Amino acid sequence: MRNGQVSGAPFSLSGTNISEFSSYVYLGREVNMANDLAPKLSRRKRAAWGAFEEVAKKTKDVRLRPHLFDSTVLPALTYASET
Repeated sequence: MRNGQVSGAPFSLSGTNISEFSSYVYLGREVNMANDLAPKLSRRKRAAWGAFEEVAKKTKDVRLRPHLFDSTVLPALTYASET
């Protein structure tokens, strides 16, 4: 990734060309040049629903599923909106 201050010339280190990426994940957060939060929020939502599905498929009790939703999906989504 480059900012507007750097030319588009290839970058090399010790004779090895370094690849350029438009985004990457650093400390669990996707970093991109546009500082767009949509990919990050999308990843968090997928993680929240994945956590819910993992727990929900282990229980057949329909009355328990709303409680599982409240304890797994909502905290993950809330965390996604805070960071």
